[in-house]
Amino acid sequence: SGVNTMALQDLSFVLCDTEVQGYPIRFASRGFERLFGYSSSECFGRTCGLVVGSESILQNDLGSIAEVSGLSPEDTASALRVLRGHVSEEVQKMACEKRGFSIMVNQAKAG
Repeated sequence: SGVNTMALQDLSFVLCDTEVQGYPIRFASRGFERLFGYSSSECFGRTCGLVVGSESILQNDLGSIAEVSGLSPEDTASALRVLRGHVSEEVQKMACEKRGFSIMVNQAKAG
């Protein structure tokens, strides 16, 4: 049985280049575009963290995330940094071992 390409496109994912520092995005699925509000062309060449990850949250929306989570801004920033560190470790593992898993905190383009 082959891969159902249409069903795969409905999932939210990006493919990154592990041969380039920062792991720039080379492809964003339609599901990713719908979920986060970024077009594939907006994502191309940018790192996930700059598009939807913890860096964009820390720079643009920390207060809102802290309020929703019930944490102080300092605790929220600390938690996001821990998650970012975990994601970085898992991405490095995936690049070396060709396998890995990670949960990422993301933010839509609209906030």
